[in-house]
Amino acid sequence: TDEAKTFMRTIRSSPQYWELKKTEVNAMIRQLGCPTFFITLSPAEKRWIELIRILYKVEYDKYLTDDELKDLSDEIRNDLIRKDPVTTARYFENRYYELLKYLLSKSGPFKDNPIIDYFWRIEFQKRGSPHAHLLTWHENAPLYQKIDENDTEAERFKKEQNNLQVI
Repeated sequence: TDEAKTFMRTIRSSPQYWELKKTEVNAMIRQLGCPTFFITLSPAEKRWIELIRILYKVEYDKYLTDDELKDLSDEIRNDLIRKDPVTTARYFENRYYELLKYLLSKSGPFKDNPIIDYFWRIEFQKRGSPHAHLLTWHENAPLYQKIDENDTEAERFKKEQNNLQVI
């Protein structure tokens, strides 16, 4: 049984695989501390004109202009997405990787506090649509203190100001 469990660790989405990933994330938290951000990314497939154009071309072998695509009903868009979940998931994957490259780049939104490590997981919603969960650890990220419920608002503000000065 131990050999089977070891073997199953390499099979994505098996319980043994996710047990290994959970161990890895816990090790990251022990080494790096609490993640700076927990980010969830959900696609808006119906609003991705490029994706709808591709799906329409594959399904009906007809190229639509931007105006024609904007006039498509939600019912038709949903039907196109439902009929080709593989293309939709791959399109999301490509967009996700491009976003991740941007987040990690030196000119990205975290240029002052670059990402030093991250962990991500793709999940699928009940309707089959993928979404991503991303934990990020940043260089020089602010440190947060647990709020003492007995503190007054003024005392909390003073503690926050002291924390900002230390950083």
